[in-house]
Amino acid sequence: MMSLPGSQQRTANATTSPLVTLSHPEGHALPGKCFSAALHFAGNVPFPEPDVLTLPDTPTHYYNFAVAFLKANRQSMDMYWADRDAIPALVRSEMSLYPGLRISHHPTPAAFAAYVSEQCRTQASHREQCLIELSPKEGHCVGADLSIDAGEPTIIVIESSTLNAKGSAMLLLRLANTLKDTVTSIARNGLARHLMFFETGAQQSPVDCAMFSLCACKSMFRSAAAFTSLHARLRAGEFSEMLDKGYAASGEADLLLPSALMQHTQSSTRLADYARRRIRHDPAQALTVGKLIRRQKGLVFARDERTYSVSIEMARIKMAGRALPLPAQDMTLLAPPRRDDFMSSTESQ
Repeated sequence: MMSLPGSQQRTANATTSPLVTLSHPEGHALPGKCFSAALHFAGNVPFPEPDVLTLPDTPTHYYNFAVAFLKANRQSMDMYWADRDAIPALVRSEMSLYPGLRISHHPTPAAFAAYVSEQCRTQASHREQCLIELSPKEGHCVGADLSIDAGEPTIIVIESSTLNAKGSAMLLLRLANTLKDTVTSIARNGLARHLMFFETGAQQSPVDCAMFSLCACKSMFRSAAAFTSLHARLRAGEFSEMLDKGYAASGEADLLLPSALMQHTQSSTRLADYARRRIRHDPAQALTVGKLIRRQKGLVFARDERTYSVSIEMARIKMAGRALPLPAQDMTLLAPPRRDDFMSSTESQ
């Protein structure tokens, strides 16, 4: 696993700024609409080609791994495992930046269920976000918002892809079964007032679920009021009809989840569907959703005969950069700037 030093302020001392520019699907650069960002490779190393890179084992290696594949306009089939190994370092880094953010990481549904059971026994009110893996050898991950009140848990799980996929369905089934077997109140009451799965369809790629899930945890933390309301509705049994099939499909989730969870949507078609449903349901959301669409347009690029938004890949680089060691600890390190608006140069005007 990757280690992370303290959370002191990083400084930018890079002497080179290779410009990463990816072509827009229109085939020409449109002012304010082409993707471009200055991305530094970290450390005193030559710019690596993606094909020669092995799975990262240090924060610097992970950062360069992410930058190299984006620079080459490619996706690594190993990116899930790179993200998965980086999660402890990324989580510690992000929690140091956002006071009150608490994210726990669980390698299996059984480990998560045991953790929930332990927290329930204290009878204390509890709220946090969680990353839950299918297993250490099966590549899938989800984000969850956990709330415990008087020893009774409610768990809202965000599936960034679709629950029709094999990994997603297996995780849902294992999580539901192990919670029923492990947590006393769920065994007594059943799942209907304790567990809810929402799919968002924001993820189209096969390798980005760990990063989507980590971003979802941060969005759930920032949208605390919206999720407090969802937990209350779950406890009241308001989602029983959706739970007849085991989860809320994206068309249902679009009307219930805060729009922040759609920030990194990879497909423009999916975001357009979301916008249509959301604005029809709540016209007051038009301004917020419009900003999402404009932002996505500035991040869409062509790859393998289709188009993707690069937003989640930039989020990965942004978080990896924040988790880099301090230059004072590694004098060869050319650390990128740590700025909360790192992605601003990629956004559509």
